[in-house]
Amino acid sequence: DRVVPLHSLKFIAELQWQMVGRALTSGEISNQTNPILARIETRAGHGAGKPTKKVIEQCADVYAFVAAATNTSWKQGDSKL
Repeated sequence: DRVVPLHSLKFIAELQWQMVGRALTSGEISNQTNPILARIETRAGHGAGKPTKKVIEQCADVYAFVAAATNTSWKQGDSKL
């Protein structure tokens, strides 16, 4: 791995702290109510030469996230293509 996954997890934890933790410790109210999400892959490169399977999995994750975040449902397409 080029970057240890722990670095990404520490970065996400720092973002969470900056957006929510500081407000809580100072008695303020934070407007941030959604969790911070990160997609961390091990044994992956930087995109060029990424296997098709990994590209498909990443696209599926993005579409699933957008559908969930926008409360969208999928419709079954016409199988006569």
